[in-house]
Amino acid sequence: MSLTEKLKSGDQIEIITSDNQLPSDEWQEYVITPRAKNHIKKALREQHKEYQNEGRAILEKLFGEYDLELTQKNLNHIKLTQNINSDIDLFYYLATGEITVNDIKRSCTDIQKKTKYDKPLMRYLHIPFKRRHHDTGKTEKKDKKEIKPHGMVIGDVEDNRWSAATCCNPVPGDEVIGYIKNNDHVEIHRINCPTAIQLMSKFADKITTVKWSATGSVMLLTGIKIEGNDKRGLVDDIIRTISEQQNINIRAVNISAKEDLVEGEILFYVKSIQDLREVRTKLLRLKNIQKAYRVETIKDLTKHS
Repeated sequence: MSLTEKLKSGDQIEIITSDNQLPSDEWQEYVITPRAKNHIKKALREQHKEYQNEGRAILEKLFGEYDLELTQKNLNHIKLTQNINSDIDLFYYLATGEITVNDIKRSCTDIQKKTKYDKPLMRYLHIPFKRRHHDTGKTEKKDKKEIKPHGMVIGDVEDNRWSAATCCNPVPGDEVIGYIKNNDHVEIHRINCPTAIQLMSKFADKITTVKWSATGSVMLLTGIKIEGNDKRGLVDDIIRTISEQQNINIRAVNISAKEDLVEGEILFYVKSIQDLREVRTKLLRLKNIQKAYRVETIKDLTKHS
């Protein structure tokens, strides 16, 4: 009996199992339920990950021959021309020979041509600029982008296809888990995040082990909420206290006062949980700050910046 044959009510079958049997892409065409499809996808993903380093090495060598960088943009071009959905699948198909070196070379040639024609335009796009507010005359700088050269080990492989969840805003040093989204992009959550707890209970097959890389350098947005007594120059004291600490870049300060009380949030980029703790400790040393605690969700706060 083939895998494609539909069973009728009353049919009796014997299922023969084997420790050496591995799932294949074709199995996804046979199954009906989302649960079965998710289990097959998970098994295939784990199977493909075993070839990730080998496939990446082959691709790095080919890119080197064409003087190309292994950037996500170039990877996306390869996937598009080869009709492949994810980086992991690309590395797997390359390592197993399902796509040939010649296929990749043709794509590399396309990238070279595209890069050649893009260069004159890029000279203008890379010119930094500032914009002035018409109402205040203040200079507005473009938001500092999160620096993310890898910084995360997904499974057993260092990878850059991830983002920090805005519901809990993890930073290096937090205990974290990864949620695999439909495009194989991994969303990183703190392990005690309410959203992560729901995801673990509903989509256990999409949860993957992750840890912060010991070699990667990454700066992520976090924040502290403060409460205290209002006084002249308090905001200056807060900004000075944070700015004096190394590896800290302030994103926004949103403080309001009512009568003699003051409260607000300070958003900033850090390289580690230790940086965040040191900022909190120093803020609490200020005479007029009574409370300082980590902001759990800063997605909405950035609208004030």
